[in-house]
Amino acid sequence: MMKGIHGFENVLGRQREERAIRRDFNMAKKVGNIRYGKYYLYYPGIRKWMYIAYEDIVWAYRWLEEIKGRQARGGVQIHFLMLVTKDKRKLGVPVGEEENAVTGLSMLKEHSAYIDIGYAKDKEEIYL
Repeated sequence: MMKGIHGFENVLGRQREERAIRRDFNMAKKVGNIRYGKYYLYYPGIRKWMYIAYEDIVWAYRWLEEIKGRQARGGVQIHFLMLVTKDKRKLGVPVGEEENAVTGLSMLKEHSAYIDIGYAKDKEEIYL
């Protein structure tokens, strides 16, 4: 567990039995700050681990955000795992390095054959 993070909260408000969640979390594979369990993806929230069931995700893709620095040149690049749910909610989960995003997408594909992986403009009309 990360320091200061206690407990779990379902992203979509669908709380599950904590013992089952904790068991899945403890067996989860760690990639950066994200955990990939058998049934759920976990990421650090404010004081709690946020989690979402793979079955609730319909589309996932990698997104790169450029955060401008105060100096004229330079800035920070943050990679996100963008997750779109069945009910058309879009979640941006910061994963840090590009490698974590790529690994994350392959983990999602491994856990659910039903998640559409990769960005394409026309998918926005389908999923959002």
